[in-house]
Amino acid sequence: MTVDYLIEDAIRQSLTLFQEITIKSVVDSTNQIAKESLQQEQSTPSVIIADQQTAGYGRLTRTFYSPSETGIYMSIALPMTLDEETTLLTPMSAVAVNRAIKKVCQIDTQIKWVNDLYYQGKKVVGILAESIINRGVVIGIGINFKADSQLQRTVQKAGALLPDDRLVTRNQLINQILIEFERLLPIYQQKQFMDEYRQHSLLLNKNVILRLNEQTTIEGRVAGISDKGELILLKANQQLQRFNAGEIERVLAW
Repeated sequence: MTVDYLIEDAIRQSLTLFQEITIKSVVDSTNQIAKESLQQEQSTPSVIIADQQTAGYGRLTRTFYSPSETGIYMSIALPMTLDEETTLLTPMSAVAVNRAIKKVCQIDTQIKWVNDLYYQGKKVVGILAESIINRGVVIGIGINFKADSQLQRTVQKAGALLPDDRLVTRNQLINQILIEFERLLPIYQQKQFMDEYRQHSLLLNKNVILRLNEQTTIEGRVAGISDKGELILLKANQQLQRFNAGEIERVLAW
């Protein structure tokens, strides 16, 4: 298999907003490095990309397995002020990644509220947005780009976008993701991307179990996703309820 090296010039093509791009061979976590850059009063957007992470993490600090050569591990640091709305950055990021995958890999992924992308019933992308008070937001994106036997043996429901032999590079997909971010960020406040988010939802009209905390779960049918990013559940009593936090623990009908 040809080594898919990360090349800065290839990633930079056609970009205007993201001028500060750093590529590392091995890091503990790209999100951690991006957060540190924001804490140093960084004033312009930046991107950190790694070939491998030794301490990658997702929601609830779950370990994100990050082997070299087969994955994409990147974090975008966005300096933002306190009065700027940030709650929809995760859905916007999901739309950007979904668009890029379609254009570069020629496959359709689906979005599992609120921060995962699935392909052929398996998770291939995780997104984690972390706020830094008075500094901004870091958006971490982890992608299982090409098949990795260790990943598929150890992580339940983990998939990959491509088999080993597809002639698509990580540079191409990273570049397109950043292009899509540059297209969406200027119109972020208009929330128009939420229609696209809903169109690619994995969960609409599915029966699910939503976990709110360690003790509480709620079962219902996903009736919609609001423009605020809330999950709208139709419960057994035929009442609609909105949730702005929680985790889909189980989909009862794929």
